[in-house]
Order: sequence, then C-alpha cells, then structure tokens
Amino acid sequence: MPLRCNYLRKKNKLKSPHVLALLLVCTICMLCCGFSIIFSAPSDYPAMCAGCDPITGYDAWASNDAQETHNYLAYWGYPLEADDPFTSSEATRSAILDRIEFKRVFYFSGHGGIVNGYTVFLAWDGYVYSYEIDERVSVSNSYFFVFIDACESIAEIDMASAFIVSPSEGCYVGWRTPVSWESATEFRRYFLEYIDYTGCSVYDALIYVANLTGNYSWDFYGAAIDVYLKQGSLGGAD
Repeated sequence: MPLRCNYLRKKNKLKSPHVLALLLVCTICMLCCGFSIIFSAPSDYPAMCAGCDPITGYDAWASNDAQETHNYLAYWGYPLEADDPFTSSEATRSAILDRIEFKRVFYFSGHGGIVNGYTVFLAWDGYVYSYEIDERVSVSNSYFFVFIDACESIAEIDMASAFIVSPSEGCYVGWRTPVSWESATEFRRYFLEYIDYTGCSVYDALIYVANLTGNYSWDFYGAAIDVYLKQGSLGGAD
C-alpha cells in the first residue's frame, strides 16, 4: 500500500458518515451537561495550511488535502492569508518558516519522518525540522491546534513541543507510523466532516473516525478532549 513517507496514494471514493444519531446524542449531552468556554472564537487563531509531494511528482493529493482543510477552517472563521493554502511549489521552506511564528493553527499534508533524530516534514525544497519550528515559535503564540498529516509526525513529541502546544490549552495530531495516502485522506475527511456536523471535540472526532475506519495509527498530544476546533474554543463539562 502506498505510504505518505515515500509513495503516491490511490484515489479513494468516500461516502459521508451517518452521523445524525450521534449528533442527537452529542446535542443532548451538551444541553444536559453544559460547557465552560475559555477561548471564545476561531478569529483568535490565525491559521495556515500547506501541502506538497515533491518526491513522486503526484502532489495533487497533498495539495487537495491542504485546500479542503483550508476550506473548513475558513468556513469556521479562522483568519487565513489570501494566498493560503500553500501547495505544490509554493509550499517551500521559507513560505512555511517565515509565517509559522505568526500563526496559531497549522495543517500540513505530505511526507514526514525522523531525520538525524528530529521529526521533520518535507516542504517542496527540503525538510522542515522540529528545531527550526522551535526557533520561531514563542510562548506568546503557542499553538491551539496542529495536524501534521505525514508519516511518523508524532512518533516522537519534539514537533509538538516545537509548536509549544500546551498540554492543557492546545492539541497536536499526527501519525505514529508510516501511513498510506489513501488511509490518511479518508481519515482527515471524516475527521473534519464529523467536527463540522457535530461540533464535537478533537478527541471525540478522532475516536469516532478511528472506530469508523479501523485506523488507529494516529496519536495526539495535549488537550484533545477539550479542544473544540469548529468553535475555536477550549471547554469542558461543568
């Protein structure tokens, strides 16, 4: 099966998940339990999306991942630059690194892995290392949500640490192992679609999609149970 770390994925036709019953359950739980909201709106979190695959020449998949994620974030109200998403040859090291310190939400689709002991993802013109992110992100702009949609992006936690994702006020999502393009794209689409339908937390969406697809290769660091991506808020049951 083709992997995000070194091959091309095949096209996969997806069917929308049947979420109406679960939406009703989530709504009832929210009405019964109530939620305390700490951060109030997506507008507080400037976002960036990027995707590329310079290895195989078929980077349309990565570009489409970035575009679809951009569309959801824009619809939910996250501020995005006019030229976002950065895809194909526009997804360079400088395009990403020059902007990363000014963002609070980041999504990348492409290749990744561990190089010289550092977690990396592959921009169009070379690797972006976790330590390069760490040099640019400060505590004052610690990240609310990061999804590095690439192989082994959370095999270690150095990339999550580089984005200064707080264990209580942010969430980093990635893949522990090599993952196929087909599986990863299916997972991401269901993940964003379910959040859009239900408004549930990142954690609840991850669990739902894992059970739906049988894909448990993902992992997270931080407060996934309390991060509500659609609302741009951090909340919990009262």
